[in-house]
Amino acid sequence: MMNRPYIICHMLQSIDGRISGQFFHDENTQNLSSIYKEMSNQFNADGIIYGSVTAKEIFTYGNPKQIYTDSKQNIEKEDFIVENENKEWIVVFDPQGTLNWKEQSLNNFRLIGKSVVVILLNNVSMGYLDHLKELGISYILGGETKIDLHYVMDILYIKCKIKKLLLQGGGILNGSFVNKNLVDEISLIIAPDISVSNKAALCFETSSYSKQEVLSQYIITDTKILFCSGVWLHYKKRI
Repeated sequence: MMNRPYIICHMLQSIDGRISGQFFHDENTQNLSSIYKEMSNQFNADGIIYGSVTAKEIFTYGNPKQIYTDSKQNIEKEDFIVENENKEWIVVFDPQGTLNWKEQSLNNFRLIGKSVVVILLNNVSMGYLDHLKELGISYILGGETKIDLHYVMDILYIKCKIKKLLLQGGGILNGSFVNKNLVDEISLIIAPDISVSNKAALCFETSSYSKQEVLSQYIITDTKILFCSGVWLHYKKRI
């Protein structure tokens, strides 16, 4: 029996696997983006996972990082989970606590009927944690030097009652979940473009601290040709 959320990585990419770059401005990609959003809703997930770069663009509008100090040196840090009546979550991985959340951030239309839970390293300052509390933002302390993904998924399952999650990048976060054998399905919409660039992010990437290469195998369960020459590929984890 699975004691963690079921995770579906759902992404829109170019033919060469890019998830950012010029192709996103193409009319075909913009039309396929509508299908991508519709599919996101059809998965009926309890939440969506974003990395800090994606969350910064969507929710904090590039607000510069604010420095918070530890004013309460002797207070033990612990997870903070708000009561969530709607039971829908936005899960943001921001290990260093770099995102400058404000009231304006929580008024974003993507957060209507949803609560935010931020995944942080244990050494984030108490001042930053207090700031999140004041805004009603939940947080989970996920590790000393790097985030323990299995531990965090357990907490999301137990404390937040999350049974299914959509993983939507960026590439390093996607790759980290795959390497930890945590991605149960992969849903890819492929736009009919090639964005050859060494700057544009890939759908699955590895970080500098990832030392082990893991081969993850999937079986294809469905394919569809979409309008605007797009393609949908649906995979499930090989057991």
